[in-house]
Amino acid sequence: MSNPITFERKTDKQIERHCAHCGTTIFVTLYRKDAKSFCNATCRNEWAMINLRGESNPLFKHGNGYERSEDGRVRLYMPNHPNADASGLVYRYRVVVEQSLGRYLTPDEHVHHKDLDCTNDHPSNLEVLSKSEHMRLHHQLRRALRAA
Repeated sequence: MSNPITFERKTDKQIERHCAHCGTTIFVTLYRKDAKSFCNATCRNEWAMINLRGESNPLFKHGNGYERSEDGRVRLYMPNHPNADASGLVYRYRVVVEQSLGRYLTPDEHVHHKDLDCTNDHPSNLEVLSKSEHMRLHHQLRRALRAA
């Protein structure tokens, strides 16, 4: 009778590697050949403490002090600002208006971009409106565009 067919599993193959931290020879499965390899958790943690600090950490945010949203608005990292969100971010146009007024904006005050370009945060392009005034203005603008 013939021998049964045997299959080599990818996980059964081992290759020789060296610990990324201390250089000790270790054996890892073939499917992990491209990943960083460590001989134990202590080596991995020591390596991370050295190599994953600040901007080199994939979870690092706000290293440049700002973040650009999908629509182009810039949010500044200001964790101590009274109107900062849970991530410590505040829209730059609000900060620009606050600096020109010399006070913080209240949550019910909205900032309108006169040229309708939300990326243009020049003080001359910004005006403070109440929520209802801001909604009324944009409603009038939409109506004028539909009529044209």
